[in-house]
This record gives sequence, structure tokens and C-alpha cells, in this order.
Amino acid sequence: MKLSQLTFLLILICSISFTGCLKDECAGTTTFIQWNPIYKSLEEIRADITVEGARTLESPGKLYFYGDYILINERREGIHIIDNSDSSNPQNISFIAIPGNVDMAVKDGFLYADNYIDLLTINIKDPKTPQLVKRTEDVFPPERIHPELGLLVDYEEAETTLEIDCFDPRFGQDVFRNVDVIFTAESASADVASGKAKNLYE
Repeated sequence: MKLSQLTFLLILICSISFTGCLKDECAGTTTFIQWNPIYKSLEEIRADITVEGARTLESPGKLYFYGDYILINERREGIHIIDNSDSSNPQNISFIAIPGNVDMAVKDGFLYADNYIDLLTINIKDPKTPQLVKRTEDVFPPERIHPELGLLVDYEEAETTLEIDCFDPRFGQDVFRNVDVIFTAESASADVASGKAKNLYE
């Protein structure tokens, strides 16, 4: 009986020691990109568009030719208007600030552009003086709506370091979330930036 108790005690001690060693071996720190959500109210989203002076292209997206002009999307910020009447010397003449804009089309002198969840109709028959004609609300599905904070419109990037051991359910994951904050390993960060990780909110 005493021998059995002694054997059990030795096995228990060894198990505890082994578990402790294993935990020490698989513990470590990992650097993640932390994506903090940015929300805007519907009032902020639906503020009037503005026409500004020419801007430098920083993150160009879709490009559209309209007569002697080129329209170039600045991702999630608006649309550049380029006078291309002299193709050897195109002139950047103005910028239509449309927050959340990523797509556009032109028909019969009207520019159609997304403004987060709304569709804008803008008269550009004279591209030097664009004018908002109509806002059609709730055309595009929102990524997420917070009952108090409003519409999720973007993410703000920050680097963070987390200690995650192999007993943590997040261990080995490239992407995970904590309430409204998304954490990504470097290899997965581009997916979040392009909106491909939105299913984490579903």
C-alpha cells in the first residue's frame, strides 16, 4: 500500500514538473499589429462633400477617363481630377473629398461614387466645378454598426507585443480579435488593411 502511494506521489510530482517545463518552453512573446476600430456617426458620414485644391496622389485606386479628364480614386478619401487635355503634361486641378470612397463610374456627365454606405451622384459636366446632385442612402451594406459609436469605417494601426504560450487558445493564430480590436501577425496584416478580415465581426 505504501509502495503504491509512493509511486503515485512520484508520478504526480513528475507530471507537475513536466507540465511546468513544457509551459516554460512554449512561453514567449509575439509582436502583432493591433487594429483599433474607427467609428463615425451617420451625421459625420453624411456631411456635405467638399471640393479642394489639388492633392498629391498617395494611395491611388480606380482610374476613370472622362473626355479630356482623368478621375483617380484616392483610396477611402476621394477623387482626384486631372486635366489631360495635354497628355504630355497632365494637370492635377482639384480633389473631391469623399470619405470612404473606393469605387466610381461616370455616365452622361454624372459621377457616381460610394461614400461608405451611401451612393453619391455628382454633376461633373464641368469637371472644374463638381456639384453634388443627390445622395442615395443605405445602398451598400455596412461592415459593422455599433449601437452607440456608429458605423465602423476603418482601422487604426498600432504595433503591440503579446505573451502567448501554447496553452493559450490564441497560440498559433495569425488573426484573432478581442471585442472590437483585431490582432494580426505580420503575414496577415495586409488582409485586414484590405478589409478581408471583416468576417471576424460576423
